[in-house]
Amino acid sequence: MVLHLVPRCSARLFWASPGWRRTYTQGTSVGLTSLGCPRHRHSPMARRGYSSASGSPEVMLTPERYPVQRLPFSTVSEEDLAAFERIVPGRVVTDPEQLEAYNVDWLRSVRGCSKVLLRPQTSEEVSQILRHCYKRNLAVNPQGGNTGLVGGSVPVFDEVILSTALMNQVISFHDVSGKLVCACVL
Repeated sequence: MVLHLVPRCSARLFWASPGWRRTYTQGTSVGLTSLGCPRHRHSPMARRGYSSASGSPEVMLTPERYPVQRLPFSTVSEEDLAAFERIVPGRVVTDPEQLEAYNVDWLRSVRGCSKVLLRPQTSEEVSQILRHCYKRNLAVNPQGGNTGLVGGSVPVFDEVILSTALMNQVISFHDVSGKLVCACVL
């Protein structure tokens, strides 16, 4: 048996050969970019990591696209925003332009309509945020890197987005065992 090392997107490499195109219906075709592997570095898929969500076509709201109903959660009030500002001072985002990137998934297929993003730095801040949201019956949408491809990290309605992006500290490292306790993506 001979083992061959193949690239991760090997099937797509075949499709990337010059002139490859598959026509589905008259006038429409699917190139490599719609299959998830950028044709070149300036394609929309390749640019996603380097640009903000603005300037792109509007993504349909998830509740308009799929038949989902909002559960009986409360909505975020001014008092809630003030409480969040006390818990994570200076790290409460309510600007719609800044929120756009957190409301849309990586493939730009689903879009939520959250009006607040919280950026805690410690587990204590996360605990206080969740305690407040539990008392007020506010829906929470935890979000790591927001690189999911199927909308799992994107709010559906008006949930509070809890971003863990600022939780980026190595807490302890044991030299002998190599054990690492951290609050970051490795």
